[in-house]
Amino acid sequence: MSSWVVRSIHLSRTTFYALLLISPSTSFAGEYAADFLNIGVGASALALGSAVTAHVDDATGTYWNPTTLSQIGSSIALMYAPRFDNLEKYSFFGFATTLRKFGRIGAKWIRLGIDDIPIYTALERTHEQRLSSPVLQPSADPEGFLQDIEHAFFISYALATSNTGKPLSKQLRIGNTPLKLSFGITGKYTRQALGGSRGTGVGLDMGVHIKAESTVGTVILGGVFQDAFSTRIT
Repeated sequence: MSSWVVRSIHLSRTTFYALLLISPSTSFAGEYAADFLNIGVGASALALGSAVTAHVDDATGTYWNPTTLSQIGSSIALMYAPRFDNLEKYSFFGFATTLRKFGRIGAKWIRLGIDDIPIYTALERTHEQRLSSPVLQPSADPEGFLQDIEHAFFISYALATSNTGKPLSKQLRIGNTPLKLSFGITGKYTRQALGGSRGTGVGLDMGVHIKAESTVGTVILGGVFQDAFSTRIT
């Protein structure tokens, strides 16, 4: 799956955030393969309608855009969300830390679990034949239960925009306005278990972060290319 979508734009008196994700989406192994990765993480980010591609101030940035790691120091984020009247359980754990002058690194784990999915025998014959023959009518009791367990593990790295307080990209300018750039990458491994079946896949996200400061305010641009090489669940 690969997707670029325009999230939103936020404008304040001193700061402008442009949150860019563009490009068509493509899915593999069915329309809903690894669809749990689209739910999102972080109460603050979800309350903003996922409009956080350019600015995240905690470890949930490892999900939205790896370059946002350059904006934070050490951070840990946790999330637990029972959904659909507790039929499914969604969990997230993430952390981020600084590698001194070598940038920032982060990791996260996402899990979606659905328990007690009933198993029934396939229906036999036609509907009319089942109505006329009690032997063919199915039992209301399931033969057993199965689980759907989906995991995703992410490792992110971002090249920090500054080492000792000076921007790495101090030579880049638009007119008299200096630009600070940072780049990030996320590798991810997904695993799904449905009953006795298993599926795995790997993917890659790439992001960029641009910050321009001038006398009239600050402009921040963030973009991320999700599933850059089309994640396949096999």
